Amino acid sequence: MDDEYPEFEEVAHTADLQIIAYGNSLEELFSNAVKGMYHVIGAVPGEAKNENVAIELKENDLESLLIGFLDELLFLADKGLATNNPKLNISLTELSGDIPLYSLLSIKTEIKAVTYHEMEILKDNEIFQTTITFDV
Repeated sequence: MDDEYPEFEEVAHTADLQIIAYGNSLEELFSNAVKGMYHVIGAVPGEAKNENVAIELKENDLESLLIGFLDELLFLADKGLATNNPKLNISLTELSGDIPLYSLLSIKTEIKAVTYHEMEILKDNEIFQTTITFDV
């Protein structure tokens, strides 16, 4: 990763949680969005499970793809599972890959939904970025 930008940053927001995620590629942007989401909810990963879950998503656009991906990870979190450095392949409308699983020891804040509010995936100076708002 390039040291010129952070992986993600938390943004002060009145009622919800919000982050801005960055990446040199779409795969890195999505991975850093996961790190940011886990950070703002206070997720504490435990032991590696030595197993992976395959993922395949198809959506109409990149923003819907990111929301669908994060929703899948929230579903896994409800089952007590987290991931670290998912191996992803992303096109404009499709995502596939493997998600290495870890036990999830705790979460401090529960997310009700990942929203479209202020979300737009942009590329500026070869760096992808997006704002992600979580309804809590």
